[in-house]
Amino acid sequence: MPACFQLTSIHTGKPTNFIDIDDEICLALSVPTNPDLYYLGWYDFIGLRLATGKSFTDIKDHLSELWLADDNPITSEWAMQMLRIVDYLSTNYTASNWTEIGRSNG
Repeated sequence: MPACFQLTSIHTGKPTNFIDIDDEICLALSVPTNPDLYYLGWYDFIGLRLATGKSFTDIKDHLSELWLADDNPITSEWAMQMLRIVDYLSTNYTASNWTEIGRSNG
């Protein structure tokens, strides 16, 4: 039973492809894009939380409480970048989520 999510542009009112969103994030954060990976694994970390019903605020709180509290400078830097990504997404997108139940006939 997969949990799914979608990001809809606040500016166009249309759902946006995750690869295009990753390109936007990389541009906004001035980092190079990778043709095979989402920047810092944002899709897996943030996407999972959105798919399971967490809000952008929930994700920011989680990052602040758990990851920024870590004494490891690498973890803290990762958390700061993730917070920047969440800020970008929450400024430019709305998130929706759903669960797919049952078998597909296709």
